[in-house]
Amino acid sequence: MNYSFYFYTYIFLIAATILLLIGIEIALALSFFINKDVYEKYENLFLSMWEITGTSIAFFLVQYEALLPSLLVPVAYSFYPLIFIILFLFIFRNIGIGFFEGKSINKEYSKRDILIYLFGTLIMAILLVSILSAAITGYGIKILNGNIFWGLFIIFNYFTLLLLLSTILFVLGILGYIFNVKKFKIYGLIGYLLVLLDIYLYTNTIYYLFFVPLIILLILTSVNLKDIVQRILFIISHYLNAIILATVLFPYIFRTININSLLSQSLPLLSAEFIISIIITIVVIVIYYFEIKTILS
Repeated sequence: MNYSFYFYTYIFLIAATILLLIGIEIALALSFFINKDVYEKYENLFLSMWEITGTSIAFFLVQYEALLPSLLVPVAYSFYPLIFIILFLFIFRNIGIGFFEGKSINKEYSKRDILIYLFGTLIMAILLVSILSAAITGYGIKILNGNIFWGLFIIFNYFTLLLLLSTILFVLGILGYIFNVKKFKIYGLIGYLLVLLDIYLYTNTIYYLFFVPLIILLILTSVNLKDIVQRILFIISHYLNAIILATVLFPYIFRTININSLLSQSLPLLSAEFIISIIITIVVIVIYYFEIKTILS
């Protein structure tokens, strides 16, 4: 069994989970300005979502270290200014949410409080997406003698800018597909089309598997379905996209590094790590499910 591929795909799925959770957070924050009824209905979810997001980020780092321990230090050393800013913003926004929780008892928080949270979270999301883009394309990255160097081109290149724009539309689409604000569904569809354009410009190839999530989004945009069915289908399309992308990009990171050349674990150890990771994932999903269910009730 090709455990390196499974781990590679698994990390993409965790990254997709982080993107989805941060997207839900930002969508709910935006609903404070766009649709107050949605915000009031899911206010408890917004105030508690940061715990799940933080756990997912920690889980991503653990799995990355399990697959590529030899690359952990060079990446951390190279990207430490961005990582420091991300950690600062993550703490900053969590403190902000802590204030929300205190003020939410008497509904005392204001637009200013939400805007402060949005500012911190959006900048954090931009940096995370930029690092993800660099890991996929290698744009703005130079690797010399095992050291990784980067510049502002990791953000200011067509792939990252298109990915950032599609991510913004993805967040608006969440309002439509997850929270059933129907007029925003079209933004999610447009965002996914931009993702396809981005991948085509990068690879000069159209991968027909990407049309499966597209068809699902087209159905969700044009057909009125029950809320629970709509949410499940949207989440399925989101994770399908991550699996297909991982399949297309495997086994490379930063475009030129073949992860198979960096694996230091024996096959039995790698397989054991993968099995344990799956068990942990099942447990975490069950915890997430009951936590969200409890929050909403």
